[in-house]
Amino acid sequence: MVGKTKPRNKEEQERIEFVKLHMGCLPCILVTFLNCRCNYNHVCEGRKRLGHRFGYGSCGWHDVFHVSWDGRSTQEMIGQLGPSLGHGKITFEEVFGDELLLVRTVDYALELFKENPCSSFPLGPI
Repeated sequence: MVGKTKPRNKEEQERIEFVKLHMGCLPCILVTFLNCRCNYNHVCEGRKRLGHRFGYGSCGWHDVFHVSWDGRSTQEMIGQLGPSLGHGKITFEEVFGDELLLVRTVDYALELFKENPCSSFPLGPI
């Protein structure tokens, strides 16, 4: 069952803050839409979370298909931003790759940020 994980350590907390403050929604970035409003989406295998180190930024649309753009339909949202994880993991991963690939993408971006931190990478502080 998906549930609570251990408390975050310093490295995990820094990762989550990086995603939420500097990176934003990774699926939005992959469709060239910069969306800095996101939650940290923990990756699950089976019905168990893999831990705080395994996650990426995901907006309300890409996480649970929350449509909030001026009354746009689900089909319009899919056309503009791609499918939501809420529509099914298989469909989501066909477009964005598996979630562990998204985790590795965050790892890479975080390493680049550590090498050259700046306040505007890529979105800057919120």
